[in-house]
Formats: sequence, structure tokens, C-alpha cells
Amino acid sequence: MRQIEDRIEVRQLQVQLIQEQLKTLRTQLNPHFLFNALNTIASLVRLKNENEAVVALSSLSVMLRTILENKSNDCVKVKDEIHFIESYLKIQKMRFEDKLAISIDVDEACMSLQIPTMILHPLVENAVHHGAQSASKRNPLQLTVKVIDGMLHVNLRNAFNPVNTHEGHGIGVTNTRERLSRMFNYFHFELRQSDNGIFETHLAIPAGEMDD
Repeated sequence: MRQIEDRIEVRQLQVQLIQEQLKTLRTQLNPHFLFNALNTIASLVRLKNENEAVVALSSLSVMLRTILENKSNDCVKVKDEIHFIESYLKIQKMRFEDKLAISIDVDEACMSLQIPTMILHPLVENAVHHGAQSASKRNPLQLTVKVIDGMLHVNLRNAFNPVNTHEGHGIGVTNTRERLSRMFNYFHFELRQSDNGIFETHLAIPAGEMDD
């Protein structure tokens, strides 16, 4: 009996450790995007684009409120995650103006499904960053979300500069992979570049595994 109790206690400690690791990984993302967003807003203020600065501040407030409301949640609905991404991209659209061409297509059936909190943000941020460095005058950022054969598929396409390889994707993408490995027994996470100057990110996780 004591051995069973010991095993249960060890298991509980393991679960607590994993939860703390997930919180730590998620926290590491926040200062990074906050710093970039504040820089963008400061640039708008210096250029005396008051209206855009107000819109950017409003979008940032939505992002901060979302983070605070979900600080204890490992997962959120897809529709809430997309709303967070849209607020972020609204700020980036102001920063990069005509260069950033945004397309978001999410199947209605996906909206109520659960997805790890802020799992998409580092991927989108990566796409914006590398697309901005491309030689092309436009960065066609395309985000699609759909369910195929019981898996929630997220596909992200953006322009990239072949000179700057994506070998070091930064802490955001690294943390994403680590978070996924702690939350799922099976997932697919792939980043690849094509010959036509487009970089693709593909994420697939079990569609119903986190549903309430």
C-alpha cells in the first residue's frame, strides 16, 4: 500500500513539474513580443501618427488582457487564440504597411476547439520577422486552420530571405516545440522552405484531446 501511495505522490509531483515548466516557457514569450509592440507604438508616436498609435495601443491592451485572463489556463478556444493573433497583426500591419499582406482562414468547425494558449503567436511572430527580411516587396502571410482526420492542422506561409536560413528560429519556436512535447503524446511540427521564396510552418495536434 505504501508503495502505491509513493508512486501516486511521485506522479503528482511530475504533473506539477510539467505544469510549472509550461508556465515558464509561456512566460518567456511575453516580454519579447511586448518589447516589439511597444517599439512599434513608439515609432508611430514619433511619426505623429496619433490615430494609428491609439489603434495600436487598443490592440496591445487586448493582447495584455488576454494574457492576464488566461495566465492560469493551459488551453483556450481557437477563436480566442485567433483574436489574439489578429490584435498582434494589426500592430504589425501598421509597422510594415503595404509589405505585409495578411490572410487568415479558419474553418468554422475549428472555432470552439481547444488549443494551447499562445501556441500560435511565436509562429506568426517568426513569420512576420523573417518576411520583413525578405528581398520581396511583399510578405504574403497566410494562416489557415482546419480539421483533417481528427487532427487540428495549422498552416502558415510567409516570404523569407534565402540568405538568412531558418536554422535558428529563436526562443519562441524552440519553446513551442518543448511545450508541444509536454502536452501531447503525438503531434506534428515542421518548418520548411520552398524554392519559390515561401517559408511554410505546419502544426498538427489531436483535435479533440483538449476539449472540455
